[in-house]
Amino acid sequence: MRGWIFHSLNIIILLLMSVFNLFAWFGNALSAVSTPGISIVFGVSYILWGIFYVIQSLKNTNIWRITWFLISLIVLWYWEFGGGTTLYNFLFIYCSFVLT
Repeated sequence: MRGWIFHSLNIIILLLMSVFNLFAWFGNALSAVSTPGISIVFGVSYILWGIFYVIQSLKNTNIWRITWFLISLIVLWYWEFGGGTTLYNFLFIYCSFVLT
């Protein structure tokens, strides 16, 4: 994978993720039940994207770049479509009820 293809694919993923996060944030703001964890999920999704981008840029061979790109797609897909809020709710809401 050439350098410009690698960067272009990651920038496209960043733009798509930003548009999705904007719509999800707007929808959350209009809903009757607003979850405070949604803002954390948005922030962590950008942190995850940045971590995967750095990992991909440090790899020299194309097979490792493609592998890490696919791993980043899978992790970000899971995180964006419910995995992030599920993890947040489990750690900060469910565990706080159990500990008290």
